[in-house]
Amino acid sequence: MPDFIFNLPSDNDLKHLQEMAIYDINSIVVCGGPGTGKTVVTIKRFIRTINNDSQDAILFTYNITLLVSIKGFIKQNPDIFNEEETAEIINKIKSLYKWYSNNAIGTQ
Repeated sequence: MPDFIFNLPSDNDLKHLQEMAIYDINSIVVCGGPGTGKTVVTIKRFIRTINNDSQDAILFTYNITLLVSIKGFIKQNPDIFNEEETAEIINKIKSLYKWYSNNAIGTQ
């Protein structure tokens, strides 16, 4: 599947609830209707978490479009991570659909 081109808004353009979700230190579930900023929050939160040296993160998503857009964004922005970090980070972004279908469906 080709990379999905996605441009993140600047931090100045974030809504208050988006900022709260991005900077919350607890695990969260991001949900909402179309155009509510789920992709923006997920990408910015994931990058913020990874950039914090004291934390590691794995991002699971059921939404394949989100999965592809996050990987594409990270590949398109080499100024955020170096080449080695980019490959390592992309490897940490997994599909919950694949995990669920491999682990939960087959156990019934």
